[in-house]
Amino acid sequence: MENNNKIVAPVEGIQSEAQNNNNSKTAKNKSGSTTPRKVDPLWSVIRKAHKVFAVQIKKDNDTKLNCLEFAMHSKFDDHEKFWVEYHKHTSTLLDSRRFCNDCLSKKYEPAVVAEHIVFEGHKMIKRVLKEGVINVLGESIRLYDKRFTPDKTACFVTEENDCVVKDVSKMLEEQKSKTQTSGQTTQQPTKQQTGNSETSEQTPEAA
Repeated sequence: MENNNKIVAPVEGIQSEAQNNNNSKTAKNKSGSTTPRKVDPLWSVIRKAHKVFAVQIKKDNDTKLNCLEFAMHSKFDDHEKFWVEYHKHTSTLLDSRRFCNDCLSKKYEPAVVAEHIVFEGHKMIKRVLKEGVINVLGESIRLYDKRFTPDKTACFVTEENDCVVKDVSKMLEEQKSKTQTSGQTTQQPTKQQTGNSETSEQTPEAA
């Protein structure tokens, strides 16, 4: 996937914020009053990318990917390792049958919606798993209908996740088939009912 969008990043603001945080941590460490909190590099990258994305004029999928690639350089020398970590959280969402069911019932691909939710942060993941993706996103889920992560990283979604999605998809198809069959049975009268109807129509003529 080639991205030509230029990222307008508030680099100075981000760097100064990071410098202030480091100075604050250093000062506290020297006094011995606190222990520095270890931040997961993945979420550090996503937070930075999200801030950069927020100030972009054009907010499409290419821009979203560019923001992540811009932010990951400071934490990940190996970009493939970043995407492996990223899709671990995608897999967390795909392990939820409720999540998969909600996406498929609205005609959205669960894996695609999941990768967008991970970009929104770990709090969003927890909220979606607790409240349901439709309840949280509402109509805005339509913005998550296309993949933005590199195509080659799709393999990082596990086979177990694929099985869950396929099982839920199969279940929905079976339910749809049963509903259609039930509707046809209701609409078509039985042969006995048709015969009784014809008899009742002939009776007045005989009289």
